[in-house]
Amino acid sequence: MFVFGIPLSFFLPLVVHVWAGLATVITGIVAGILPKRRGRHPRWGARYLWAYTLVFLTATILSGERWLADAYLFFMALVGYGFALGGYAARRFRRGRFLRRLLGRHWVIAHIVGTIGSYIVLLTGFYVDNAHLIPLLNRLPQLTFWVLPTVIGIPFLMLSISRFVPKTVTPLPRSRTEEEHAEEAYGVPLLLSNCCSRVKASDRSRKGVHDESRNASQEARSRACAHVGSAPEHAS
Repeated sequence: MFVFGIPLSFFLPLVVHVWAGLATVITGIVAGILPKRRGRHPRWGARYLWAYTLVFLTATILSGERWLADAYLFFMALVGYGFALGGYAARRFRRGRFLRRLLGRHWVIAHIVGTIGSYIVLLTGFYVDNAHLIPLLNRLPQLTFWVLPTVIGIPFLMLSISRFVPKTVTPLPRSRTEEEHAEEAYGVPLLLSNCCSRVKASDRSRKGVHDESRNASQEARSRACAHVGSAPEHAS
């Protein structure tokens, strides 16, 4: 059976693939622009992963139908879905024993690289497979569509890492060795955090000394007043 000259076994997965790809693009944009905290960002990230799952499954079916011509699409979908799974798992299971041992405080880097990397692969696959159908784009060399999404995506990747990674370095190390390792990993933000904490501790200690001296002076004045009050009684 054929639909618009296309076998039904190919047409149905193709329709699902198109809508799943559109949903992946939209959910990825929404998850990317939402504030990076609990709530909407993780929920939209989960929707992005589910949509990407459909893209991967339908791409597997479609490439299997025309393996000799479309085998590369399967491997691109496999790489992109691997990035998406890794990025989602890095945040979702960051407190698990395995990921804490594997990534430690670097889970946010894995999350950013995985999610943005999967988006780059998604757009690369779309343009490589469909650019010849788009006016003006079909005049560009094929190599352009293999490279351009990565060239555009890398600045966003670096910007996200530089913006969000320092915010994960809030707890201070408990020993000098841990502090040195943390400074090597995170650099200036941790040093600034240490300096601020030490200044606050110094302020608290000075305040405590001031309070103690004030209490001591008040006690001395109280004893002096009591001594003066008892002096007439002794005189009489």
